[in-house]
Amino acid sequence: QFPALFNRRGEQSKGKRRFAPSPRTSVKFATYNLCVLPGPSSLTPKGSAELQLMQAGLGKRQVSMPEDMDHKEMVKLLEDEFPKLRTLTGGWLFHKAT
Repeated sequence: QFPALFNRRGEQSKGKRRFAPSPRTSVKFATYNLCVLPGPSSLTPKGSAELQLMQAGLGKRQVSMPEDMDHKEMVKLLEDEFPKLRTLTGGWLFHKAT
């Protein structure tokens, strides 16, 4: 919806180029625990509910993502981890667990 927010710095046009772009440095990765649920919920599933979600192709997974990942790469990574997300129409909603 806002892909310009996820562009890498080198991809944005800034007029006349005077210097060559610096080579990419080592990429830092961050690991996240994700839980895909069939609908909105204020609690994470426990026990048998978690097993049912896993059998349905949803549930908890630990995903490692580069910190400089753009929007398209993130969508592809999540669709690879959770193939059921490919068939959804509309959007996804992320909630941060505390």
